[in-house]
Amino acid sequence: MIPFAEWLPDQADLNNPGSTVVKNVLPDAMGYVPFPSTEAYSSAITARCQGAFSARDKDGNVYTYAADATKIKSLSNGGWTDVTRSGDDYATAATDRTEFVKWNETIIATNFFDEIQSITMGGANFANLAGSPPQARHITTARNFVIVGNINDVGGDGLVPSRVHWSGLNDSTTWTPAAATQADYEDIKSGGNVQRLFGGEYAVAMQESSIWRMNYVGTPVIWQFDEVAPNIGLLAPGMAAQSGDVVYFLSPRGFYAISNGSQLTPIGSSKVDKFVLNDIDTGNLDRCTALVDNVTHRVYFAYPGNGNVSGLCNRLITFDPTLNRWSYSEQDTQQLLISATPGYTLETLDNYNASIAAIPVSLDDPAWAGGRSQIAKFDSDNKLAFFTGDPLAAVIETAELQMTPDRRTLLSAVRPVVDGGSQTVQVAYRNLQTDTEAWTTERTPTAGGRANVRQNARYHRFRVNLSGSWTHAQGVEPEASPAGWR
Repeated sequence: MIPFAEWLPDQADLNNPGSTVVKNVLPDAMGYVPFPSTEAYSSAITARCQGAFSARDKDGNVYTYAADATKIKSLSNGGWTDVTRSGDDYATAATDRTEFVKWNETIIATNFFDEIQSITMGGANFANLAGSPPQARHITTARNFVIVGNINDVGGDGLVPSRVHWSGLNDSTTWTPAAATQADYEDIKSGGNVQRLFGGEYAVAMQESSIWRMNYVGTPVIWQFDEVAPNIGLLAPGMAAQSGDVVYFLSPRGFYAISNGSQLTPIGSSKVDKFVLNDIDTGNLDRCTALVDNVTHRVYFAYPGNGNVSGLCNRLITFDPTLNRWSYSEQDTQQLLISATPGYTLETLDNYNASIAAIPVSLDDPAWAGGRSQIAKFDSDNKLAFFTGDPLAAVIETAELQMTPDRRTLLSAVRPVVDGGSQTVQVAYRNLQTDTEAWTTERTPTAGGRANVRQNARYHRFRVNLSGSWTHAQGVEPEASPAGWR
């Protein structure tokens, strides 16, 4: 069997130790498994989603918020309630997002162009966060502080993109620097704009060309900034996601994981770095979005690649840190998020759709019960959608190989090693490395599992096209014999 090995698009087609195409699949220990399609769960918000967040309160109630350029809305039974601050829309730029954090029973949101907002979960409207915090692009929480970065200090220092400012200890409404409250700020002297902040026991400040670990040391310093990755930064604010003490991110050099705020490990070198960096639309980096699935621990990076429409993300790159393997999907995405569903009753299903026949998600699906955290996205229709649908149509290709050393090979048939679904096989062939590959037409396996493909050539590559309810794809078994030298 020629296995469907790990996806290695950065390496040469001939004798690549991995697979060259693995579209719309997810990595598995023995090959690949299906990438599910999405099913819309909510009605549409009024415009493109520019930030979303889901959290539970102390009683277990789920609240999901979504922001467009002018509004913030709260999800309720599949519909959206406007919770924008009273009497005043927001002015989020087309190239910015609204970031959210949970602070006790409060949600805090920032978009750079408006005052930082807060709402008690279940409240009617957001309002300006008390304490006159500076406007900021990025926000996190760490060690009982709210921390913001890339500052728009209206009425003060103005634009300070390299500044990190934190609240008072245990007080999100105290921002005036003072030793007694421990509120203060730091202007990072090198590294460029603050691109993202991540929190926990310590904080990580990611700039354009540097990464800093922030350690809480108390007064008078309060937060000590240690540069842990000089000359390596974050390419786009959305191309980073945190899982525990690990942050996965894309730098201008490629993909990395930074553990414990200080240990840097390349995870895409000689694998996918060149593919993504050559494919990503650098004119629309603000559209990128990423997350880590808390259940499978897979990391998802959505970005606008070649062929995108108006900057909309059309690639979804997946990294499995357990297997150290990658894959990708082609689908449109506005925003990724981990969403805990609030649940429905039969009486409230009308809020989603008045016609049960028109509801795309099975009524047996756990999504309707609520409370279950799942990966989700806002799709191109501005709707919240979960990855609970049927498998996407998939394509997997092996590397190009010479099956008979120094000779041509007569290929007579190919057997896909795939469980279930609808399958077709194609074979690429050529005799010289200077030749352009030619592909056979799609061949459907017979009842015995063999796809008859008679082809005499020096080099071959195998493609399997999958649809329907397949479960595991492991590789192909060619039936071949040595042929002549010419």
